[in-house]
Amino acid sequence: MNASKTLGFLGLSAVGLLGLGAALLTGDQGRHEAKTVESALFRVNLEKQEITGTSDAPQNLLKLGWVAVSTDQGVYWPQEDVFLKVLMPLAPSAKVNVTVSRKDAAPSPRGPYTLNEAGLLVETILSGKERRLEAGEYRVRVASADGSVDATAVFSVVEGSLGA
Repeated sequence: MNASKTLGFLGLSAVGLLGLGAALLTGDQGRHEAKTVESALFRVNLEKQEITGTSDAPQNLLKLGWVAVSTDQGVYWPQEDVFLKVLMPLAPSAKVNVTVSRKDAAPSPRGPYTLNEAGLLVETILSGKERRLEAGEYRVRVASADGSVDATAVFSVVEGSLGA
């Protein structure tokens, strides 16, 4: 059975179960009123036993954010600079607030910064050259000024040296 037939079968089964459940709950087995029930995914006409549309909930759950946040490396030495890279192509020239926090520590604000006309930002958020970075795990949070975007990236700072 291919995927489209399987999805069709599952959709019809869900419609049937919703119709039966609603009829039993309302005691409306004999009447033929047009009733619409909204499930987590679909709007269903119980009289016709057909899906009439999608619910509003999946649109909010399945939307694409079009946001990428990362650092130039995943692991740093204490004397290195940490560069943040942000890509938000649907928000050119937007202002973003950036916070950096070490694991189990309070967030430290950086910025605010403004994305360029292409929705890009590359910025030094910590400098190990100016002040040695403490070893540990860090989280960078980027949020748009209007609160519509909230994304994170993680990195670590380690002590040690290369070689034997």
